[in-house]
Amino acid sequence: MGLISQLGRYAWRKWKLDGVSSSGPNEPDTVDIFPFVDAIDQQVAAIAAAGNFRGEWSASSGAFPGGGTATKGDTWLVTTAGTTGGRFFAVGDRIVALIDNASATGFGGNWGVIPANAKTVIPGEDTGEGTANAIHVTTEDAVTAGMMVFFTIFRANGPGPTTVQFNGAGPVYTIKTNSGNDPAEGGLVAGLSVLGIVSGATFRLVNDQISSAIVAAAEAAQAAAEAAAASVAALLSIYDTEAAASAAEISALVHAVRLNGGLVAGDGFGGLYVDQPNGRPASFTSSGATARAWYRAIDARGESRNGQIATRSVIPGFSNTTNKQIMSRTRHFARDQVSEIQLLYPNWFHNGNTETGIDGSITVSASIEYPVGEFHQVTWGGATSTAIADRTTSAPSDMLAISIPDGAEFFIRTYSTSATGILFSATEDSARGEGAEFGSSGITDKTMGGTIADSGTNAVYGPCAIIGTTSKPSVFVIGDSRESAAGFDTPNYLSVIGHVARAVAPTCAYIDVSRGGERLAEFVASHARRIALAQYCSHVVIHMGINDFTAGQTSAGALADLDTVIGLLPNQEVWLGTVEPVTTSSDGWSSVSGQTIDATSNSARISYNNTVRSGVDGVAGYFDIADVFESARDSGKWKAPAGVPLTSDGTHQTLAGYQWGEQSGVISTSSFFVGGALKFPRFASAQEVRERRVSGLPIDPAALGLTVAFKVTKNAADQVVTTGASTKLTWAAEAFDTVNAFDLVNARWTPPAGRYRLHAQVYVTVNVVDAAQFQIRIAKNGATAAEYVLRPSGTSAQSLAIDAIFEADGDDYFEAWVNLGGTGDKTVSGDVTRTYFEGHAI
Repeated sequence: MGLISQLGRYAWRKWKLDGVSSSGPNEPDTVDIFPFVDAIDQQVAAIAAAGNFRGEWSASSGAFPGGGTATKGDTWLVTTAGTTGGRFFAVGDRIVALIDNASATGFGGNWGVIPANAKTVIPGEDTGEGTANAIHVTTEDAVTAGMMVFFTIFRANGPGPTTVQFNGAGPVYTIKTNSGNDPAEGGLVAGLSVLGIVSGATFRLVNDQISSAIVAAAEAAQAAAEAAAASVAALLSIYDTEAAASAAEISALVHAVRLNGGLVAGDGFGGLYVDQPNGRPASFTSSGATARAWYRAIDARGESRNGQIATRSVIPGFSNTTNKQIMSRTRHFARDQVSEIQLLYPNWFHNGNTETGIDGSITVSASIEYPVGEFHQVTWGGATSTAIADRTTSAPSDMLAISIPDGAEFFIRTYSTSATGILFSATEDSARGEGAEFGSSGITDKTMGGTIADSGTNAVYGPCAIIGTTSKPSVFVIGDSRESAAGFDTPNYLSVIGHVARAVAPTCAYIDVSRGGERLAEFVASHARRIALAQYCSHVVIHMGINDFTAGQTSAGALADLDTVIGLLPNQEVWLGTVEPVTTSSDGWSSVSGQTIDATSNSARISYNNTVRSGVDGVAGYFDIADVFESARDSGKWKAPAGVPLTSDGTHQTLAGYQWGEQSGVISTSSFFVGGALKFPRFASAQEVRERRVSGLPIDPAALGLTVAFKVTKNAADQVVTTGASTKLTWAAEAFDTVNAFDLVNARWTPPAGRYRLHAQVYVTVNVVDAAQFQIRIAKNGATAAEYVLRPSGTSAQSLAIDAIFEADGDDYFEAWVNLGGTGDKTVSGDVTRTYFEGHAI
């Protein structure tokens, strides 16, 4: 054991008589502390004179030595006086690199100076003349840049930054911890002896604040988070059935509850219920001291209307003039109790630029298949088929009396024949019962039964509207290829594709008139057939614009076209979606840094999005889809979660991208429901929940999601570490990784934006050298962000660990490193209980 260790251990011994507990706790005093300080002074002077001495330096050269690559602790002797980096240096001064890769031009934070013939460590005294956060210290010698000062804290610091001034005059230095942060409240506890170096405008501690203050602050933050989570959980009133809700005592603060079913969860009779009378009979009464009646929520108009009543009405996006007949089966879900139903069919399609046709009439017949295998004929004026003129929409079919429960699955069979061709959309979900057979002839009408032999191409033809009596919201979707999603998304469990469709289909009926390639300007020029369908919907979501911007349209031009579109919808509540970016990538969009922003579209897109966020006349609100997918607001680049590219072409989402958007909860139909006079705002998205931006917003349980967390181990595989070399720890197995953010190949974790506590721990078993320096650190984007240093006592196996809190922006990555000194290569144990790397959101 070295002299400094001996003196330090004696000064801060546990008992007055070392090793004798009966003598009482020891209170260190200057008699014991000053020899320890003097020993440090001598050692530092020796290091400055020899250990890291790199040579002579002329201060008149205009640049600091090392060319920007100096290593922390390197020193140079000033042999020619001069001014560099705004500071004068005298002959005989020594400059010291305070960080690795110290700047060649800047002094502050990069370099320290030991004046010629100056003491390297100066003892001082804090007599309490200052305040808790403005410390005054008296020293025998003047304190200048680069000097180390030793003193004992008189009183504990409070919240916020803490400063120190020496000898009642001169600069006031901000105290920073060894890792560069403000000390935690109470971290500079009364009686704590501190040693620091004057560096620029800061007094950087060599020893750090007491860990108990850090632990206390972390525990307080954890307690606050748990209390907040408990209060949120208490207000999330969701029940499986009416019976469960009836038996519950529902908080008086809750005015809306959600049921997952009526008699049993998932039976299609669930929904949103409010405690304000809305003209409907009470559905159930809750129990206890807060007992009250609950009513099924109604739509924004609070009255029944003839409107879209089921999911998945889409418009044809393609035609084929070789084939003349098509027999289709499409899948839908009722979004209100159906007692009667009507269908409308298009004899037109949108080709990506305009609404057009196949230059001939078509004849259509149809049936409702509910339950599966039971067919109900659709008629027009009593006839089993209807002829539809070119470029027109059929009249509504006769009202078909049929009972389909809210939430129930049903199919529509449609047969179309024409002398000029067929129409279809590329939205078939063959995995869940959809299909179509088509050909130039010989395709028979199977609307009332028979097996449909799927032709194997992603093509179906179905109604552009499914209408009935409803008092619930229904949504009209206007978008481009990001919403039509053909060829990019894969049908989900409800057979739907596209951002808005995925979000609204679980609760709302919808008509989707989106088409790939379309611009706002093109919708303005050609829209009549689609706008005619909007009458069957109460709400509209417009999510488009990227094709305008990539074509060179300005934000002002796009907003003018948007205003025209909004003007076509005077009877609907209009919502907007912000627009995602376009980029190219050198690595398949697996990183943010590998992307190049599309210069043509990005500035106009940013301006458009910010206008949408600030409010557009005639618009009820917006869904910030761009924020879900951009690496940071207005960055112009896609997020790149580890191992899951959200796009494969820089423009469209992949299946993983659509699932990412759906799981974010950014588009919420709660915005479309009301109960009496109570209007429900949109639910907070998962990202808003993570970033604590939820003031005034209800929290959907889906937005809470899984806690972002991971743990990796070496899975019993030892790692040999070269002595004295900075070495990244490798990992062999994931114990868990809730958002698939850990990259085992590169041994790094890239979490979503947020705050996290990380912990790295190793167990060193071979060639442990007494008093050798062992270091473990966590690196953020390759640079040290937190570290812990241990000098083993003896040669037995040693554990060392680092625990710290970090903030991540969604692109930051974290790794664990070690540097183990002493003779001989070291072995880091693969024991999963002793060596691991873990972290979680806070």
